[in-house]
Amino acid sequence: MFWTRSLKELGKIEETKISVIVTCMDRESHLLISLKSWLDLDIVDDVIVVDWCSKSKLYNNYEFKKILKNKKLTLLEVADQKYFSLSKSLNLATDFCKNEVILKVDSDYICLDESWLYDLNIKNNRLSKESHDFIIHGSWQFNRELSGLCLFNKSNFSFYREELKGWGWEDLDMYKRMSERNESLIEIIFFNVEKYVSHIPHPDKIRTENYQEKNLSHSNRKNIDFCYSHNDLMRQRYNVVLEKDNYKKINYISEFYKV
Repeated sequence: MFWTRSLKELGKIEETKISVIVTCMDRESHLLISLKSWLDLDIVDDVIVVDWCSKSKLYNNYEFKKILKNKKLTLLEVADQKYFSLSKSLNLATDFCKNEVILKVDSDYICLDESWLYDLNIKNNRLSKESHDFIIHGSWQFNRELSGLCLFNKSNFSFYREELKGWGWEDLDMYKRMSERNESLIEIIFFNVEKYVSHIPHPDKIRTENYQEKNLSHSNRKNIDFCYSHNDLMRQRYNVVLEKDNYKKINYISEFYKV
């Protein structure tokens, strides 16, 4: 099923490039390990990293500054929020992607084998704008640690719910709304994702330590209830207050608007 030829054999076949988005708050040790594995991919020419109010700013990190010299990389720094918001940070990252095809990964995901991307892109020509009518994502039913991976088309993106205060369910809610908006969209579960991506292990408490709601099960339940009881999708406005090369500083303002 998967592409088995070496990358050198692919020659000069035209390919659709991919944007990778990843966000973090105080998880730089994991990010520094994982980021290089995605930047090294030829099929990836755009990587958006959101540093969401980390105590130790990525921009000031010596090792990250060396990585930031890579022209594929854009750093978006948010500095005015008390708690982590995965939804806001992912929506922000998506706003700045230059490509139509976007791969969302977590800060502790390491690429082991990119052949599945080349299989979609070249062998089946499935990543072109005209034919990308599917979403591929991990699932907790097959691999809990890698359920956050998602490949989607920007034109089908339906935004994550920014009002959520804790961990969990924002991805499943977004997938559901994407499918409802586009009836021809095919949802594909990446059931063997661990063959291609690995996860840096960590304690469960790390998942919620930067959220307003710290209890994992309570957080997940509250998010589920919110998603099922609210139809309107809201986003919070922001401004780019500083821009220098591939570094941008973002400030959010209190106003929300309906999308």
